[in-house]
Amino acid sequence: MAYYEVPDGTRLFYTDAGPGRPVLLLHGWTCDGNDWSWQAPELERRYRVLIVDQRGHGHSDAPRGSYRPQVLADDAAALLEAGAPGQAAVVFGHSMGSVVASALAVRHPELVAGLVLVDPQYTVPDEALERIFDGIRGPSLATTAAAMFESFYTPDTPEFLKAWHRRRVLAKPDYVMTGCIIGMVEGEGE
Repeated sequence: MAYYEVPDGTRLFYTDAGPGRPVLLLHGWTCDGNDWSWQAPELERRYRVLIVDQRGHGHSDAPRGSYRPQVLADDAAALLEAGAPGQAAVVFGHSMGSVVASALAVRHPELVAGLVLVDPQYTVPDEALERIFDGIRGPSLATTAAAMFESFYTPDTPEFLKAWHRRRVLAKPDYVMTGCIIGMVEGEGE
């Protein structure tokens, strides 16, 4: 397994495969790099694909502290600078990862050759935000988030996918999920 330690000591799990220009894939809220498993093999034929589990997600460390998009973007920048020095990457972001990718492009433009943003989450509808904040105030944001994910499914959504999402959400520390949401809502700052 490959881990990279960012300047604050947080260890990030990542994979690095393929030739050519670097491509960085950033997952969404409560997810991990496995979400890119369907796209990675095709991309790896032509590009050097770096898939990271952002701090607090997947196999990466989940330290107490800030989970603002700017912090996650600085983590991604440190990984790119170490792993692909002098090369600008095409950065893909899904959901929360799109906000992190955008922050990366603003904070470290020399590292970003282009952005591909899938289901960008620059704002959250008020009703969804209120449910999330009810979850923050309640006994478990993970339970609230798992219930929210149910609204994303169609009658054709396979049961294994629902179970995968539910188990992954329930495994996240509430402080990570809360930190990511509050960081996105509060906006700029350290």
